[in-house]
Amino acid sequence: MKGENMNAEQRSYERLIIPGDVLINHRENIICCQIENISNYGAYLKVEDTVGIYNINIGDSVTFSITTPDIPTRELSGQILRRCSDGGNIYLAVYFMQPYNLH
Repeated sequence: MKGENMNAEQRSYERLIIPGDVLINHRENIICCQIENISNYGAYLKVEDTVGIYNINIGDSVTFSITTPDIPTRELSGQILRRCSDGGNIYLAVYFMQPYNLH
């Protein structure tokens, strides 16, 4: 398999690393996050305030707003796909119910 990167992850949609904040509304709790990476169909988020995170489960529906320097703030709905911890930080992967226009 010469010339191939066996560790490269195949994605249908390009993920971008852009600075930005996300406020997740989950069962009347607001969870503050920062964007690790984002695509038109989902985002990987670093949880800033872990107070409301403990009752969030994979598959939960959430609403959220995304704020970035170059893209207008927008309200979206989505679903929690993954939750993981790494070195004391908590990360959430969310799937958008409608595509988010990054351009």
